[in-house]
Amino acid sequence: MDLRKDMENIKDDMGKGINKVEDSVKKATSGLGHTAGKITNVVKHTAKEIKNEAKGLAMEVGELKEDLKERVEGSKVAKEIKHQMKHDKK
Repeated sequence: MDLRKDMENIKDDMGKGINKVEDSVKKATSGLGHTAGKITNVVKHTAKEIKNEAKGLAMEVGELKEDLKERVEGSKVAKEIKHQMKHDKK
């Protein structure tokens, strides 16, 4: 009879151990899911910030391009005026 009780106790202990392992696994996966959600959120916001920075840089490049274009056209006009003035003097 002691063997039967021992077997039942072992069975109960095994069941309790399995339940503890299941609870631990649930907690661990829940924590991982929460952490993954946080990481995803950080990546999402970082990507938005990078996108906004890129847009700002593109606008700056566009402005610099226009400024450079105006300078080049201004220097061409200045050269043409000098050239014209030389021809007018002759």
